[in-house]
Amino acid sequence: VYLDVKPYWDWQDEEVQELAALLQKNQVENRCIVYCDNQGFMQRWRQLHMPTTIGYIVTSVEGFLSRLPATAIASQEVLVSEYRVLLAKPDLVEMARERGMDVVAWTVDSRREWEQLVAMGVSRIVTNVPAGDFG
Repeated sequence: VYLDVKPYWDWQDEEVQELAALLQKNQVENRCIVYCDNQGFMQRWRQLHMPTTIGYIVTSVEGFLSRLPATAIASQEVLVSEYRVLLAKPDLVEMARERGMDVVAWTVDSRREWEQLVAMGVSRIVTNVPAGDFG
């Protein structure tokens, strides 16, 4: 489960707790990646000590490279990269893999780009397109 929490909502403690309870009720908290640009939400989420993986959104090569060292030493963290960043600099995927990290490509809505990313070694991809619609 890729939980893309939108940053514009003013998350209250009760709402964050309700979301955590929903994941637990459906027994998906161990298979979930939570990512959000809202630092208030992320701080509240971390305080719950949920066994979810935390994703850090990166939208540039520079952002990827600056976030890589800290994410590589933390457990249960991945980089959620805007997919064009990975296509522009394919060695980023290898750099992450060398550090034992996983990379999520977000948001890929083209079959051709999807296949390029898979060929580069990306195994986690977020899309808006149902699988049958890639045609």
